[in-house]
Amino acid sequence: MAKEASFCHVFLSFKGETRNKFTCFVYEALKAEGFIAFMDKSDICVGDELNSTIKEGIRSSMSAIIIFSQYYAESTWCLDELVLILERYKVSRYFILPIFYEVEIHDIKHQLGNYSIALEKHRARHNHKVDKWREALVEVGNIFGEHVEGLQSTFIQNTVKLFRERLAARFPECRQPVPKGQVLQGTSSSPSLSHESSAAKIILYTTTRANNGESVRKILESANVVYEVRNCSDEPMYVSELKELLGKKKVRFPTVIVNGKDLCGEEEEEGFHNIEIRQKLKKRLINGAMAAGTVDGSEQWGYVEVRPKAHMFWWYYKSPQRTEDPNNPWPIILWLQGGPGASGVGIGNFQEVGPLDTFLKPRNSTWLRKADLLFGDNPVGTGYSFVEDDASFAKTDEEAAADLITLLISLFNSDEVLQKSPLYVVAESYGGKWAVLLGLSALKAIEAETLKLNLGGIVLGDTWLSPEDFVFSWAPLLKDVSRLDNKGVEKANNLTQNIKQQIDQGEYEAATNSYFELEEVIDAYSNSVDFYNFLLDSAFDPLSTTTVELSQKVKSKRNSRYLASLRSVPGGEADLNTLMNGVLKEKLKIIPEDVQWGGQAGSVFMALAEEFMKPRINEVDELLAKGVNVTIYSGQVDLICSTKGTEAWVAKLKWEGIQTFLSMNRSPLYCGGEKGTKGFTKSLRNLHFYWILNAGHYVPLDQPCVSLDMLDNIMHY
Repeated sequence: MAKEASFCHVFLSFKGETRNKFTCFVYEALKAEGFIAFMDKSDICVGDELNSTIKEGIRSSMSAIIIFSQYYAESTWCLDELVLILERYKVSRYFILPIFYEVEIHDIKHQLGNYSIALEKHRARHNHKVDKWREALVEVGNIFGEHVEGLQSTFIQNTVKLFRERLAARFPECRQPVPKGQVLQGTSSSPSLSHESSAAKIILYTTTRANNGESVRKILESANVVYEVRNCSDEPMYVSELKELLGKKKVRFPTVIVNGKDLCGEEEEEGFHNIEIRQKLKKRLINGAMAAGTVDGSEQWGYVEVRPKAHMFWWYYKSPQRTEDPNNPWPIILWLQGGPGASGVGIGNFQEVGPLDTFLKPRNSTWLRKADLLFGDNPVGTGYSFVEDDASFAKTDEEAAADLITLLISLFNSDEVLQKSPLYVVAESYGGKWAVLLGLSALKAIEAETLKLNLGGIVLGDTWLSPEDFVFSWAPLLKDVSRLDNKGVEKANNLTQNIKQQIDQGEYEAATNSYFELEEVIDAYSNSVDFYNFLLDSAFDPLSTTTVELSQKVKSKRNSRYLASLRSVPGGEADLNTLMNGVLKEKLKIIPEDVQWGGQAGSVFMALAEEFMKPRINEVDELLAKGVNVTIYSGQVDLICSTKGTEAWVAKLKWEGIQTFLSMNRSPLYCGGEKGTKGFTKSLRNLHFYWILNAGHYVPLDQPCVSLDMLDNIMHY
């Protein structure tokens, strides 16, 4: 019987000709650095069947170093290894480092010289495999590798260093090698971040005779996770360990433990013996394993596969002020950014309401003072979220909202503590559309008992609910503050009339194109007024962003400056893009190597180009009619979602109390000991409106004090 290969960092594939003059030195160098390497004859017991042991070695490894030599292709074992290695490479985070020892990559890729001769010889006995071997050699020839040059010892030292770097990049949760038999876990390497973070700890308990043990292994491999195998037939102590962990006298095999919890759960008594359960648990494992957090539990983050090939990133902060009072449950805020394509995890978190600013310094006005915070990079493709192909981008606002429901089901349904907390959905800019759709979908899901959640209310902050009303407000507003002249107003009005006609006719994509034309006219005739604070030029707004050139559906037009939020903050070099793709990606550990924060933002916008100019006023009416608390706040000097436009769409509501609401007087707002009026507010039943003075599009940033007071009021309506 083959010995259990358990876990190794790297599988070494090589022809015997290099064993004693090169490969053994690579093996020893890897071991000296603490890496667990699989090398045949070193890891194979006498009497083992070589082929089955090699398969186990490849299966249990995280990567492969393939040492190509002149006669590598003469070995059918080597060629079979290569095929198996590439199969893992194609479907997982597995990575390959080719080394070319006294052979040219050209000869391998095109099967020249000894490679051509060897493959032709193999046709006599292995004709059915030769074509697959050729394809594998072509494929591996396209993977960047290293040629053995110069002093061999120096080359090997540099290669091991390169291997370490690539392993860390491919598996962010694995920063340092660990002794054999331990699960890889990472810790934060940034002194600027206050807590250590850890990856999911996954252990497979099995026995030699356990049914479906191999099926479970395949589930674990397809989920691209690092895990440890504990064979209870070899070590009876593992049985006692599992019984104690689960608090049971009798346990089933196989059992997968993720962060100390049974992956199957009590509701799955049949365990992994049922095919449907195995498929369901595969998705549960992917979601559970792709999550991490700080050691003290104050932060958690992870991915949820909301649809096939569509992965949404979330980040949850637990407030240090959180209390567990059943009579006054602590609230949770779900923050939704706009764009579409702007990242709540980045912009809302580090530039507006999160615990740290872009310099990673504590924010005194963080909304954690009032609630826990949950940021989701929605739609998929935004921020750290990503899709595996273009077909997986959300094409409608309804689909984007449905993805958020899937996220909430994943996070709330299995957590009784979260279920007790009222959830307030706070949206900024375009996020308002998803907020109202999410609110309605959540009510249906709660009623159907598919979502275990307490919806506290919907908060719409400078939100793009009625594009027509906003674009009609721009020209007269800018004329009143002397940023447009009569000619500019005339050109703008012509375009707004076109937009109205296109919206009325349902030509929403054409209306989106006209919107960009209008933006260009405003930009030209106002000398680049800032769309997020009309008292400023766009270059002087700290949250104003670089423009993004769109193509395809929005060819030669510009996405709003809101989209990427990449400009440095005045007084330093705290570039958000650098921060998110640097030290924060390092902290989070689970972001795939090829995912760049904001890398798919432009595609997110283009996929929703036809949705951009659609109104969502009716959805607000529905929420009000169902008794949901709806709060609207508007910054006085915002242009893109101006107060004038917001008041216009609110006046169009059909809610039974709207006329009474419009006729009511406002009450002034003050803040602490500060002098002067900070804003106004009025409320009627479950509709609340806040006018925030001296604030632009980003109210929490411009007026943090009154924003916190407003938030406190919202939580107590």
